Parts: sequence; structure tokens; C-alpha cells
Amino acid sequence: MKWRHKAGFSILEMLIVMSILAILAAMGVQAYSSFLNKQGMNAGIEHALAILQRARSYTLASYDASGGTGRNYGVHIDTGTDTFTLFYSTSACGSFISGTNEVAVPEELSKEVDIISRNFSASADDVVFQRITGDAKAADGGCVNLPTLPPPGGGTIDLRSRRSGETKTIRILPTGVIEVL
Repeated sequence: MKWRHKAGFSILEMLIVMSILAILAAMGVQAYSSFLNKQGMNAGIEHALAILQRARSYTLASYDASGGTGRNYGVHIDTGTDTFTLFYSTSACGSFISGTNEVAVPEELSKEVDIISRNFSASADDVVFQRITGDAKAADGGCVNLPTLPPPGGGTIDLRSRRSGETKTIRILPTGVIEVL
């Protein structure tokens, strides 16, 4: 009796290949999801840093589009709408007044990020940068120095990823330096 060689794959071989492919696909989806989480969080942080740096840069450059001698610029942080609003002040301690002193419309950091808290002083929603020095002050109708203790002190903005729940903190030091923790 002669054995004939059959061409093709057995059902067992097909199941093994499909199982391996399913495992590889699951690993790829998990890695891609993790990548998207990090990208969304990083985009929100970068946007926040850009707005804060723009306010400090405008202040240090004595930028004044109206032709004046310069203004102080600040950022209003709204935890309810998850927005940052760049604003100007003609005094060293001015606060944000909706519809009056915005430089730009409120900007949402990212659809992926929530502003969970801001801690400058008891009730301040604004941080204002000072001309000449670039120092940062909390503002809520008047200036309040940012805390200096514990060192290095400063005010903080806490952000949370809507997807993963990961949190990051942006710290604004009394000297105006901005860093991500």
C-alpha cells in the first residue's frame, strides 16, 4: 500500500498559528493603547508649558501690542473647564477678568487631560509674571507670593490623564521657572 502525501495544513496547525497571531495582536493593541495614553498626557503638558512660557516671555520682553511700555502677563487656570487663558495686566498684580483682558481665547489643554487642581495660594486661580525679573506671583485681585517652603517652593498645577488616570504636576517656582515633576 502506498502512502500519498496530502498537500495543505491540518486543523491543529491552523489553530496553533491563529493562537500565536492572536497573542501577538493583543500585545500590539496593549502597546498602542499605552502609547496613546502617554501621547495625550504629553500633549496636554506641552500645551500647558507653552502657555505659561508665553506669558513669562511676553512679560520679560515688555511686549505690548497696544504700543505702551509693556504689561505683565499671566495665566488663568480654570479647573472647571480644564482651560488655560493667557491674559495681560497693566498693574503688577492684576487678575484675569473675563471678557476684558484676555490675550487669547481659553485653551483646552487636550481632550485627554483634566486639570485636577491648582495650588498657588488659598483662592488664586491666576499666576502672573513680574516685569524685569520674571518672578511668578499668585493673583486673585492682589498679589500673593508663591510659597517658598518647603524648598524650592512654588505653586503647582496637577493634571490627570482621562484614559489611564496617570497624574503629572507642573510646578511654577517663585523665580518664574516652570518645571514638570
